[in-house]
Amino acid sequence: MIFYVRKTIMFAIDAILLNIAAYAALLLRFDGNVPDQLNTLFVNTFLILTLIKLTVYYFSRLYRCLWQHTSVNELIQVFSATLIGETVAFLYGLLFSSSFPRSVYLISWVLTFLMMSGARIG
Repeated sequence: MIFYVRKTIMFAIDAILLNIAAYAALLLRFDGNVPDQLNTLFVNTFLILTLIKLTVYYFSRLYRCLWQHTSVNELIQVFSATLIGETVAFLYGLLFSSSFPRSVYLISWVLTFLMMSGARIG
């Protein structure tokens, strides 16, 4: 029972970190002055992009253990899962003409990887 509660909490933390990383990427890319059209795009797409990325993380088996002893293998798993998740988000943006600048995806991926790794190590 406690395993599922902790897994649910980690899932929720990841959802929050994903959105913090995505908006921080916009802020970094535009030096804190995000254009209104991109703010609107973020508001309109954050839910679907969060669901896409969490689904990728789930199928990448990031939630199968509680990471009490994190090793390089687990960090590689986070690295690849976040890379795949960001790539799928980028492809979604291209497919549905709701794409952010390419640099935002790169910055978002780096921030997401660092935040999710930190959450699991800390």
